Amino acid sequence: MQAELSKFFTEVFSKFFKVHFLKCFFFGYWELNQIFPESNRARIAESISLSERQHTGEICICVEAALDLLDFLRGITVREKAEMLFSSLRVWDTETNAGVLIYINLADRSLEILADRGIATKVNDQQWHEICELTKTTFQSGDFTQGIIECLNSVSKILAEHFPNDSGTVKRSINELSDQPIFKR
Repeated sequence: MQAELSKFFTEVFSKFFKVHFLKCFFFGYWELNQIFPESNRARIAESISLSERQHTGEICICVEAALDLLDFLRGITVREKAEMLFSSLRVWDTETNAGVLIYINLADRSLEILADRGIATKVNDQQWHEICELTKTTFQSGDFTQGIIECLNSVSKILAEHFPNDSGTVKRSINELSDQPIFKR
């Protein structure tokens, strides 16, 4: 009986691994360029630029086709990957400690929002979770660009509440994080 169970779980794991592997390393790469042609990437960049006129925060958007092979084999979660990118992209290193990373993993259809310590003291995790859930609903309809823009606008609204740009018309002279979204294969 124990041998049969062991064999069953081995087969299930093997099938899951193969399916997940294929989804992550083939479908995601193709999908990235199909969903985000240059025109969509420009729309997202323009939306970041416009949103940052409302507040003194900095928003970074990173879209990844899939976890890379090493991360996948190490069992890195999407949240852990977002945390690694938050650090390596220096989202934490803004003057007002008001950096936000919006991380999307296409293969897993996952979304994470990470905020710097200046924001974390004013905004609870539940608010970020609600934005993620609303965005995932838009993603399910297949419109990833619109989903990202709606997510960005929701994040921007929160930042404007806690870190308002008093001038409101002109973007700050120093743009600490690029407005160009980052697309990783």
